[in-house]
Amino acid sequence: MELKVDGVTKLFGSVTALYEVSFEAERGEFVTVLGPSGSGKTSLLRCIAGVETPNAGTIEIGGKVVFSKRDGIEIPPEQRSVGMVYQSYAL
Repeated sequence: MELKVDGVTKLFGSVTALYEVSFEAERGEFVTVLGPSGSGKTSLLRCIAGVETPNAGTIEIGGKVVFSKRDGIEIPPEQRSVGMVYQSYAL
């Protein structure tokens, strides 16, 4: 499994941005995250990249656990080999 997200939850104060999100993606597979504004798409990508810390769940990249709340694992973004391009309407 190239990417595995299991039970990822992200809270911002009393706002739940992500609730127990789980999915898997194989190498070479394209995955699209769709949803309206405010549905948690960017929060999910930021959690995978490591620039946002989930409140619960596990994230594996390339078979390596890069985040696990339960096991106290949090690999920093620069060690995850994940690229992220921010969307900007000003471009």
